Amino acid sequence: MSKMYLMIGCPGVGKSYYIQQHKNPGTRVISRDTIRFSMLEDNDEYFSKEKEVYKEFIRQIDEAIEANEIFYADQTSLNYNSRKKLFNSLKQKPDKVIAIYLKSSLDKILKQNSLREGRALVPEDAVRNMFYSIEEPKLEEGFEEIWTIER
Repeated sequence: MSKMYLMIGCPGVGKSYYIQQHKNPGTRVISRDTIRFSMLEDNDEYFSKEKEVYKEFIRQIDEAIEANEIFYADQTSLNYNSRKKLFNSLKQKPDKVIAIYLKSSLDKILKQNSLREGRALVPEDAVRNMFYSIEEPKLEEGFEEIWTIER
């Protein structure tokens, strides 16, 4: 039986850190950032290969579902439309989908983000825009459970 934990939250809120702290050994993590960074060359713009990144992200999720794995899908998933696009892009829906929605104050998120280096550092104005565009997940979107975690 496949189970997807879909991470939801702004850059800098601690999605990847949460996964590191809570995942069981051997549980797969499919990270859009990891895929992106593996594809980018030194001189590439951050989003220059986004179509390829998203296609690979979906391919890996489809592979995990087909293999009946338990896995984390690590991306921002900030609003209903981005989550709907993800679900509609999959060949089939996982047997169970749990949303893990990480919330924090903008000040904390900006502070956490400022500790990042290189490509991982998201411009402050982009973080602010994302923070103010968050839509809390709802069960009607296809989640069996929603875990809201205040950081």
